Amino acid sequence: MLDLNTHYLLGCSALEGTDVAGTRKIFVRLFREYGLPSVLRTDNGVPFAQPNALGRLGRLGFWWVRLGIRPEHITPGCPSENGAHERFHKTLKASTTRPSARTLSAQQQRFDHFRSEYNNERPHMSLPAHVPPARVYSSSQRVYPSRLPSVVYPDNTVVRLVQDNGVIKWKNREIFVSTNLAGEYVGFMNEQDDAISISYGRLQLGIFDYQKDRFIPKVRWNG
Repeated sequence: MLDLNTHYLLGCSALEGTDVAGTRKIFVRLFREYGLPSVLRTDNGVPFAQPNALGRLGRLGFWWVRLGIRPEHITPGCPSENGAHERFHKTLKASTTRPSARTLSAQQQRFDHFRSEYNNERPHMSLPAHVPPARVYSSSQRVYPSRLPSVVYPDNTVVRLVQDNGVIKWKNREIFVSTNLAGEYVGFMNEQDDAISISYGRLQLGIFDYQKDRFIPKVRWNG
């Protein structure tokens, strides 16, 4: 994970796969050490995104939302939107993976050595006086909670449980939102006379249009 303001590399881990559970453990460790960011920007690869899901959000993304982190994906097929990160990955790969190490532990040693040098010794051209990232980085003041916080809604919100099949029941209707929200509570708030907004915490998921009798995805961060 890279802080795009200071280019400080918070963590670089060698994993056997792209499963959510293994990736989440890494994020938990980084959140505990460095605090919670306001925004997490990623590409559209697994496990950070799920291409055909609502808002391209998988369980990892909705976990970030519950922690008060706004997930942000670049436009599919437009890596230039993440130019600084792409340049960093090019440097990382050239220094540590060409060729790759024979074992996972050996590869991790390479990553650890690179991270130390990159943060503490290498001058960075985009920083004042070209100092190394560690000279300007500071941790977030938002502490990672000991317990996952409940999703809180305004008093005028009607709350409904998302079932295992990703469906919410609302006024004799079954509205499909996402199986990645199974077991979570979403909120219903009047948007207009003929529509109602459905949200998960601060993330609006979409609008249920009464006239069209269908859910219209419209994912956006509120506040």
